[in-house]
Formats: sequence, structure tokens, C-alpha cells
Amino acid sequence: MKKSILLSLTVLTAICLIGCSISMKGGGKGVGSGEPGEVTIVGFTDESNMEAAGAAVGDVFISYNSQPVTSIKGLGKLKKEVETEKVDVVLRRGDEQITLTIPNGFLGVYIQE
Repeated sequence: MKKSILLSLTVLTAICLIGCSISMKGGGKGVGSGEPGEVTIVGFTDESNMEAAGAAVGDVFISYNSQPVTSIKGLGKLKKEVETEKVDVVLRRGDEQITLTIPNGFLGVYIQE
């Protein structure tokens, strides 16, 4: 029970940091390797900028605005530092790296470390 509550709080913290609503579209199931320092997309909100740009459940953040992403908290800080209208996000999908250009601001993703 304590682990479920802690996990729920961690997910809600991630949602608050990246400016998402609480309606789950991706099912909320964890995917990805779960390696330390990896931030993995586990779902999307309605009208997600990341999903519209081509992100997929299971993609792992590599960088945001050319800065490495190593934690949910770090991603939140990086988002606040961007002053341009668009931002490049590099993701790892399997063995491939993909770059998406999205509007600055709302990502519309659920993520886990």
C-alpha cells in the first residue's frame, strides 16, 4: 500500500513539473528500461504536443533544448529556462535517436524515471 501511494505521488509530481492534466490516455503502464537517469514516456494527455510531433510510449528523453535530461525534476527545470517559441527534444526509441521540434510549454506526456 505504501509503495502504491509513493508511486502515485511520484507520478503526480511528474505531471505537475511538466504541465500536464491528470486525464490518462496512455494507460499508465510503465515501459522502458527504467535505468537510473532515464526519463521514459509512459502515456499522453489529450492534445499532447509531444504525441502530435511523433513521440511514442516507451521513448526515452535524451535532451531538451540541447541539455541532457537525467531526471523528471531536471526536465522541469529545463522547461522553465527555455525562452524561444519552439524547442528541440531528442528521444531514444530502441536503438534510434529522433529529434522532435515542439512548441515551448505544454508537453502533454506522462513520464517515469
